[in-house]
Amino acid sequence: MQTQISEKQKSQRIYFMGTAAALLIVLIFRRYLSAEFVISNGFGIFSIPNPLPITSEDWFKLISRDPLVGLLLLDFFDIVNYLLVGIVFYALNFRIGHHQKKISTFSLGIGIIGILIYIFSNSAVRMAIFSLQFSTANEETKTELIRAGESILRIDSLGIGVNLGLLLVLTSGLIFSILMLKDSAFRKATPIFGLLANGIGLLYFPILFLAPNLIWLPPTIEGVFRIVWNFLMSMDFMKLGRKPLFNLNKFG
Repeated sequence: MQTQISEKQKSQRIYFMGTAAALLIVLIFRRYLSAEFVISNGFGIFSIPNPLPITSEDWFKLISRDPLVGLLLLDFFDIVNYLLVGIVFYALNFRIGHHQKKISTFSLGIGIIGILIYIFSNSAVRMAIFSLQFSTANEETKTELIRAGESILRIDSLGIGVNLGLLLVLTSGLIFSILMLKDSAFRKATPIFGLLANGIGLLYFPILFLAPNLIWLPPTIEGVFRIVWNFLMSMDFMKLGRKPLFNLNKFG
């Protein structure tokens, strides 16, 4: 009996984490938040530099002057998004893994690898650290920091790590969405929106090579479906967290 209570408490914690993470993604830490920030003219609150920084020295000065704006434009909050996605995937694996362990674990694994690749490829943290050093450095050190910053920006412009991380996370989301179709714990609309969000998101990669002037299109369209998907998952996780223990493994 004590074991059952302990298992129930564990499942409640995991589903609460999944609920909270999915809602935070919907309400605050959406992917491509920097694009929203620019399009909305700083959400009507912040001032966006015009023109946007180009050189590493420009970025250092912006981050020093207005850290929130600088980090937003460098996609720092996408790191938070990816971490929250990891929590959502963990909660999905906890539920789906009961009956589809191998494929669910595989999906979680490539998702985590994608998240780690993205985090280590994102330049925001390194540029912020360099900015702090730049503000108090002597001229010789400033020159070295500018050179290092330019190298980071050059690698960042290639987008190899960021795109690989995105590819793995979208693929993981697509697999989880397919698995959710077979689980009666999720409402029917949840996996459908997941398939649309991740499927359309994956179109970014062929378009990147075939029609690069249209690469903005898949993220724009899938963003709407992703918001709905995360909201529906948060509701499903909340419902799962309230279920009695003997219903945890009910599939249909």
